[in-house]
Amino acid sequence: MLFRKFKISVTLKNIHVVYLFFLVVYFAEAQEISNVDTVIGSITENDLIRHLEIIAHDSLEGRETGQPGSQKAAEYLQDQFKDIGLNPIDEGTEDPYFQSFKLIKGKWGEVTLTVGGFTFIDREDIVYIGDAPESYRENIRLKFAGYGREEDYMQMDMGNKGIVVLLPENNGNWDDMVSRAEANGIPYVFIVYGDSDENMKKIVPFYNNIRRGIRFESRDNSSSNKTELFLITPGTAERILDTSMKKLKSTLKKAEKGKYKSINKIPEVEAIAEVEATQENIQTQNVIGFVEGLQNPEEVVLLTAHYDHVGMRNGEIYNGADDNGSGTVAILELAEAFTLAHELGIGPKRSVLFALLTGEEKGLLGSSYYVNDPVFPLNKSIADFNIDMIGRIDNKYVDDPGYVYLIGSDKISQELHTISENANKEHVGLILDYTYNADDHPERFYYRSDQYSFAKNGIPVIFYFTGVHDDYHKPTDVVDKILFDRMVTITKLIFYTAWEVANMERELK
Repeated sequence: MLFRKFKISVTLKNIHVVYLFFLVVYFAEAQEISNVDTVIGSITENDLIRHLEIIAHDSLEGRETGQPGSQKAAEYLQDQFKDIGLNPIDEGTEDPYFQSFKLIKGKWGEVTLTVGGFTFIDREDIVYIGDAPESYRENIRLKFAGYGREEDYMQMDMGNKGIVVLLPENNGNWDDMVSRAEANGIPYVFIVYGDSDENMKKIVPFYNNIRRGIRFESRDNSSSNKTELFLITPGTAERILDTSMKKLKSTLKKAEKGKYKSINKIPEVEAIAEVEATQENIQTQNVIGFVEGLQNPEEVVLLTAHYDHVGMRNGEIYNGADDNGSGTVAILELAEAFTLAHELGIGPKRSVLFALLTGEEKGLLGSSYYVNDPVFPLNKSIADFNIDMIGRIDNKYVDDPGYVYLIGSDKISQELHTISENANKEHVGLILDYTYNADDHPERFYYRSDQYSFAKNGIPVIFYFTGVHDDYHKPTDVVDKILFDRMVTITKLIFYTAWEVANMERELK
């Protein structure tokens, strides 16, 4: 009888211990949820408005990279990082949050291509995407080279010729194509862009803004030996090669079956490329701070946005409130939220780095510099969440503003895509639109903002974007037109998604 009583008392005691354990866990989890609610509550419209009214103020003169207004913006952002309490990347220096670097400031004049007495005009028949450090006039022998694959080059006598190539279907990325051309010593690549001349018109505004007045290239990329890239319309390709697109495509189908004689029968042509360019040296900087992880501080999640814009033109200031003042101030709010979480001791497990990048409008230069000189090793960089234009509504969603475009979420890590979807479902409830995520989308947004510099290095990315509007790259992109309430919602979605990744027990698959 005593033995039985003993057994019962032990059992009851165990139940009591288990019950207490679950109570502790329950209240700990409840407390953590409460703390996360406190953290997320720090993201407010008032803060976004306060910061954006400074970042998009006339006194910053459009924040063009390397200009005084951009420097003023960087100094303000550095002060905010310091006030928030982020860790600096270069403690003890005069500008501890600056990742400073030199650029070559190049100015482009006219660019033309002449074949058979006919001159093709830049940003009409062709789009020059080259890196010439100085003016040149070159005679080029042009050869049709299919899709510009390694096996194509092996079957052809390339010599020191330029090539005309087609983009493979459903592949808007020409970086690999240009890299292969460089490796094979090909000095000029002319890529036929899209299925019609209309496709080119969609991307010309983007390159207008890069080329209008000033373009920047990092010193390391300024070699005159670098392969020069031109995009050409299908109509231009037909006139250059004196061959219809229908015949070019049928020739490619034969080449894919190993019949390269048909490609070699397309005659080579003589062309003259002329590029006007001048250059000078300038100084600029990314603005970077981080929250140290509580458990795995050597691993890092990145939150990025570019703070530069296009400056002034003809006396008008291009304030860039949406592009990308909106992403810039969202980063400040996210930095505050993660810092608060760290102070409360609830996370993040991994370090979280906040990088406000320069030179995006000039060719992703700030992000390109970062991946070549990272604060945390790239192999310890878990994901990049990039924010570029989240303050307005495009024409598709005029009647339903509760949306955001996501780009790149499933390209490297399907698990990241799933985490993003779940975070939205559980906490926010936005429409997640993947229109621009298509590999063959003519706007090529995946390749046009800073997340691409990280994606090229195998780092999973999500690019948050609300689309192009009538004020894109115009002086009318001003603070008064920003929808701050929906900016708060999108910023909270980014927080919840990044929070989940920063606190995972393991790295993303």
